[in-house]
Amino acid sequence: MSHSKNRNANIKSKKKEIIKERLIRNEKRYKEIVENLNDGFVIHNFKGIVLDLNNNFAKMLGYSRKELLGENIQKFNKEDNKDSVRKNLKIIIKRGKLFVEREFIKQNKNSIWVNINAKLVSKKGGGRIQSFVRDITEGKKNWKEICDLREKFRSLVEFSQDCIKILDRNGRLIFLNKAGREEHGLKTPNDIPNFDY
Repeated sequence: MSHSKNRNANIKSKKKEIIKERLIRNEKRYKEIVENLNDGFVIHNFKGIVLDLNNNFAKMLGYSRKELLGENIQKFNKEDNKDSVRKNLKIIIKRGKLFVEREFIKQNKNSIWVNINAKLVSKKGGGRIQSFVRDITEGKKNWKEICDLREKFRSLVEFSQDCIKILDRNGRLIFLNKAGREEHGLKTPNDIPNFDY
C-alpha cells in the first residue's frame, strides 16, 4: 500500500513539475511577445496605477520601465485631459473597451499624440485594463501641414483674379472661384448652375 502511495505522490509531483515548466515557458513567451510589440503596452488598475508595461511604452514617454511601474497614468496625461481620463476609465469599466486619441506629456515636457486601444481585462482585485498605445505625433503633424496647405491653396484659388473652374469627369461644373462667379453673375458657391461644358 505504501508503494502505491509513493507512486501516486511521484506522479503528482511530476505533474506539478510539468505544469510549472509550462507556466514558465508561457510566461517567457508572453514577455517576449509584449516586449517585441511595435507599440507601447501598459496594464493599469481602475485607479490608474501602472501594474505592467513594455519598454516601448516607457521609451515613448522618455522614462525607464522602472520609473513608470506603480505610477498613476495621470503622470503623463496633459493637465487639461485629467478629467477626461477619469471619464474614459468609467467608460472602459462599463463598456469593456475604448479607442481614443490623447496628448501625452513626455518626461522632457514635450508632448506626443497617441492612439490608445484600451480593453477591460478583469474587474477583480482592483481591476485590470490593458492598452496598446501608438505614437501618432508624426502623422498628426503631417495632417496639420496638409490642412494648412489645402487652406492656402483654397485661398489662392478662391481669391485669384482669374476665373478658375473645376469640372467633374462628365464635364459638369463642380467649382467656380470668386472671379468666375462674378463673371457669371453668381453670388455664392451654392449658386453654381447645373450645366455641362
